[in-house]
Amino acid sequence: KKERGFFMGEQELLRKLGIWPNLSGYQYLMKGFEMIRMDPDYLQYVTKRLYPDIADVYQMSWPSVERAIRTCVISCWERGNRDFLNEMAGYPLRERPTVSEFFSIAWVYLCREEQKERNRKTGNSKDG
Repeated sequence: KKERGFFMGEQELLRKLGIWPNLSGYQYLMKGFEMIRMDPDYLQYVTKRLYPDIADVYQMSWPSVERAIRTCVISCWERGNRDFLNEMAGYPLRERPTVSEFFSIAWVYLCREEQKERNRKTGNSKDG
């Protein structure tokens, strides 16, 4: 297991949001984060590229992938840690984010946390 120090990885982030591995969309969210990490342009093309590419990996239809991920976002919104989701977004969300918005909010948050961790390791106090 890779040591990440204080940095919150994708699994920890989803767990803190109340999205657990027993939800069918969990694995698709994790694969989505992996794909976005390799190519951040996926955030611009969630419906046209990200869903179909996740679906190809799992031999599912892209609407099934989208629906399962949306179920995770709904679960987070209705029964999860909405306060933390608002903190991640940087402002109070008035309504449940779309899947695209969720990926963007989570991705920006993860990148910010990763930068803070890099700054801690290098002794740079900016943003850390």
